[in-house]
Formats: sequence, structure tokens, C-alpha cells
Amino acid sequence: MAAEVSPNLGISATTVTGGVAGPPQINISVVNWSGGTGTYTFGTVTAGTHFAQYIASSGSLTKTSSSGSVTITNVSSTEIKGTFNFICTDGTAITGGSFTAERL
Repeated sequence: MAAEVSPNLGISATTVTGGVAGPPQINISVVNWSGGTGTYTFGTVTAGTHFAQYIASSGSLTKTSSSGSVTITNVSSTEIKGTFNFICTDGTAITGGSFTAERL
């Protein structure tokens, strides 16, 4: 799912089991998104920076990005496509990620 809260873009992916959403989950935030394609570099979670989060399992702490990026490769009126990778502050590596998100 991709949702715009002007001027920001949020992309979220979660696992659904038996109709219930839960981890693992990835959240991506692109601040001041222009509405087009491009590469956005992640930093740590602070005001005004692009960032990513990873939740591994129920009850686990949210891991946040220290570096990495998301590349938005295609934008239409119904979906947003792209790729991502990031390193969390604890060293966890999320690599080779891709998404096709329904645009809400």
C-alpha cells in the first residue's frame, strides 16, 4: 500500500495470515515527494529525512534505517513500483526489496 499525505509518501508492506495483518512488516517514508520517479536516500529517523523501518515479529522492537535507499521506478494513478534496501541501526540488512503498491 502506498499513501500520500501531502507532501510525503508512505509505503507499507505487511504479512496477512488468516485475515489478520502482522509482522514481518516494512514501512518506508519519503518526505517532500515530488510525485515522480527517483532515488531517495535513507538516514536515521529524524524530522525531514527519508527513512525505513522493519518489524521482524510480534512483540519485537521496530528496527529503523541508518542508511540505504528506495528507488521509485514507476508511478501511475493506481500504483507505485520500486526497489529498496537498507541497513538498520542494529546492523540488520534488508536487501533486494521490491514493491508494487496500490496507490490510495
